Amino acid sequence: HKWTLSNRIKKGIGDMDNENFDLLDSDDFEEYEEEEYFFDCPHCFREVSIMLELTPGRQVIYDDCPECDEALQIRYEVEEDMIVEFTVKAIE
Repeated sequence: HKWTLSNRIKKGIGDMDNENFDLLDSDDFEEYEEEEYFFDCPHCFREVSIMLELTPGRQVIYDDCPECDEALQIRYEVEEDMIVEFTVKAIE
């Protein structure tokens, strides 16, 4: 099964400074390529995939497994358009 960006909650780590946060127009954002990443769900142990945006830096995504609907925390880091670190954690 595959997730898409539209049904996930995504948050960059360290990209926001609470005191200096300004609203941005959609024209202010760059578009980044996506890569399909396969992993085993820590709840049901089935292989699932997710489309990850290759935005430089560390990212955190909270979503449910498409197989068992259990909550997951997905952390990954991108350097030079490559995923260099990926972890998935079961949320109880």
